[in-house]
Amino acid sequence: DELELKGCQGCLSCRKNPGNCARRDGLTRYLEELKTCDAVLVGCPIYMYHVSGQMKLLVDRLYSFYEETPDGYKSHLPTGKRFALVTSQGNPDAEKHKKPVRWLGGMVGGLGMEYVGKIVHCDSAANPAKDDPELLEKARQIGLALAGSSQD
Repeated sequence: DELELKGCQGCLSCRKNPGNCARRDGLTRYLEELKTCDAVLVGCPIYMYHVSGQMKLLVDRLYSFYEETPDGYKSHLPTGKRFALVTSQGNPDAEKHKKPVRWLGGMVGGLGMEYVGKIVHCDSAANPAKDDPELLEKARQIGLALAGSSQD
């Protein structure tokens, strides 16, 4: 199934009602679930040197959770949430696209969530993640951290 999502229209209704985006589409349910979930895993391919268009639409809509204060912005999400980031790129050099990965992590992490880890999967066409035991173990560890567990 494809998720129908619309971009932020800059209506600023979220400034009057922080934590609530006035747009109604397939993303609405997930924005609401962000308020009650314990953890978030954000996954995105890197296309054309940046995050996908769909991810940019999501990030723009996350703006509704940023509450404006005299000192800047604060998150309107409840505290204590954990998040991890997974990206995939065709370039074999992990440093090649570190700016969009850092940007994405900052936008989500700026909502006050505890960052528990990231995976930057490189040269994804030639090296499928399923064939990389080290990467799979890292993913398992991040999954445990998202669940609030740890394994020594």
